[in-house]
Amino acid sequence: MESTEDVATEALVRAAREVRGVVAAALIDRAGAVVAAESDDQALLEQMQLTATSALAAAEAFSDLTPDGAPPNLTAIYDDGQPLLFAPVSGGDMTVVLAVASAADIGRARFQLKRITGG
Repeated sequence: MESTEDVATEALVRAAREVRGVVAAALIDRAGAVVAAESDDQALLEQMQLTATSALAAAEAFSDLTPDGAPPNLTAIYDDGQPLLFAPVSGGDMTVVLAVASAADIGRARFQLKRITGG
């Protein structure tokens, strides 16, 4: 039987994946492990995880440069031309990573991601 947290996690990933233009969605923990993911392309999910792990490590290394209590930001990274959006989930222990089909989809995905994550 799934826990309430597992159901909520899967619902968050499913809602993110349903946004028009999103081709993959993943929930990544602080260590860079995939907690939940949804995509038709397994290679893309693996690439997203590698990029997320590197980005989270860099964010940790540079965290001293950001003021305490600064609001979380959405970040876009272009990995081999594939736009990836990162947004912390309220609570701060997880990050949602979205791959969008094109740069034209970033605005809509950002707007919906803020709504989905409570940001």
